[in-house]
Amino acid sequence: METKKSTYTQRTPEEIRAWFYRAKARIAAREEEIRAMYAEELRMKEEAEKKHVYELEPA
Repeated sequence: METKKSTYTQRTPEEIRAWFYRAKARIAAREEEIRAMYAEELRMKEEAEKKHVYELEPA
């Protein structure tokens, strides 16, 4: 694949900072999503364990 320019375009410091801030925001959003999924998984696991214990109790 050939390029028309042999040099990279120079980004301004503001563009670089904006890119890093967007990346940081994406990472934070993904981490929050993962935390929510983990909390839901723990809740479901706890609920399943309680249900299992209740099923084992004699009537």
